[in-house]
Amino acid sequence: MYPWTHFLFPFFISEILVALSYLNHWQALIVGTIGILIDLDHPIEFALVRSKFSFRQAWNNSVVSHKIEGRTFIHHWLGILIVTIFCSVLFFLNPLYTLIIALGYYSHILLDYLHIKILNKNIKFKEFGFSIRIPEYEIILDIFLLVGIVLLWII
Repeated sequence: MYPWTHFLFPFFISEILVALSYLNHWQALIVGTIGILIDLDHPIEFALVRSKFSFRQAWNNSVVSHKIEGRTFIHHWLGILIVTIFCSVLFFLNPLYTLIIALGYYSHILLDYLHIKILNKNIKFKEFGFSIRIPEYEIILDIFLLVGIVLLWII
């Protein structure tokens, strides 16, 4: 999934929790930001393997060529286990921070492992040297999330 989807999905869930008075809008923004920041491991992994940092090359590797896997342990079972243990301990210290971190992280992981076989056609284009290959279902999901967020703000 693309960064905007990794932001919108946890932000939408958080805005539902804002409507239920569990979070405020700033906390919802932090949850959405955490959803994006998890993907910083892509350029880090790329830089470690290539011994140079290029955000554009790391992005295009992740989208097009996949020559370097581009995911560190944080995207795999070991990372899920470590974050779960961390959140379990943090819960006893601060349940609110646990909720914020868990929503951002687990929503990201869910989206990464969610593959919809219906509408698997990709829309491809290049912008500022960055390759984009976005599946139709992700565009539809983003539209629903945006509409949902706007409706939550109106209500």
